[in-house]
Amino acid sequence: MNKIDFSHPGGFPLETDTLDFLQNSLAKPLQALAQLGGDNYILCGVLDDGFRASDGWVVINGEILPFKSALKQSTIVVLEDSKNVFFENGKSRSVYHDRYVTFGTGLQAINFASLPRISDLQQQKKRAQEMTAAHDSHKQDLKKVIDLMSTEISTLQAKVAPFTTGGGMVLWQKPAN
Repeated sequence: MNKIDFSHPGGFPLETDTLDFLQNSLAKPLQALAQLGGDNYILCGVLDDGFRASDGWVVINGEILPFKSALKQSTIVVLEDSKNVFFENGKSRSVYHDRYVTFGTGLQAINFASLPRISDLQQQKKRAQEMTAAHDSHKQDLKKVIDLMSTEISTLQAKVAPFTTGGGMVLWQKPAN
């Protein structure tokens, strides 16, 4: 991961390039981690009690965003609150952009019910172990069935051998005509 060494004497030149470097150094690894679960999902929190969903974190279009609690609706939207600050030249500019997700409607709205909840890695590991154990058990059961069928097939082959080799006589009680 990228890093900056602030320990050099002489006064570090804190400029916009430095702040941009820091922001990108944090944002890019988080975006890579967000891709592990897909495009849209619940990362944590967002517990639905039927009327509201609690605060939490979600991933929308690969971006990790906070979810703000609100009265439940069928769709969610990404909103952005901007804050202006005055620069040294006296001009006011919008520089702080607080992006979050909450219930709402709009052109880019996403169906809330379509968001899967991602279980933590320990739960996924436990589930994988349970599935492996069940698979091994089924393999053993299948082997028993195959062994039983092989025994039955061998018995049947022994009983029909005289007929399949051409050396067996068939007797019946009715006249040949």
